[in-house]
Amino acid sequence: MLWLTPAQGNQAGSVFATNGIVFNRKYIFSTFFQFKMTDPGPEGASDGMTFTLQTEAPSALGADGGSLGYVGITPSVAVEFDTWLNAGVDFNDNHVGILTGGQFIEIDPQTPYGVTNCQPTGAFGCMSNGDIWSVWIDYDGTNLNVAIADDSTTRPVNISSYPIARSSRAELRLCRIYGQYWRWL
Repeated sequence: MLWLTPAQGNQAGSVFATNGIVFNRKYIFSTFFQFKMTDPGPEGASDGMTFTLQTEAPSALGADGGSLGYVGITPSVAVEFDTWLNAGVDFNDNHVGILTGGQFIEIDPQTPYGVTNCQPTGAFGCMSNGDIWSVWIDYDGTNLNVAIADDSTTRPVNISSYPIARSSRAELRLCRIYGQYWRWL
């Protein structure tokens, strides 16, 4: 278990691999991890987390709050697990998207199980519901593929697939930021 932040406002935390990887046709990677968002406050869960591929540095950390510790890390690609509706930025309070170039411009955001309006109820399909969520992220030499499941270790179909330039060097970094009212386990 990894606990990145206490359940307090304006917190930041990250964990990452120190060895870089080279993306090319011969190199692929697969990762599986689980998360559980706990301790929601009276208004519900906080902003979410990202799984980030970046070249900046092993200690890179972007802006907090709705920026999910990602904004400002360049060059980079991130899988965003967003659990809060930030007006003018997000299209709902429960989605998975792709972020690139250290900017908070969501590419093809998708809603797990089609469930929205998660605050503060925490129903099945809401990533902030306190269940154990399973995540599969695979790079097949061309695309970054993402699948996510609520309270299950059976891999569903991909929720997202995004092409990544094969010559990019990147370091794996899993980041969770802004732990207002809940912690990430």
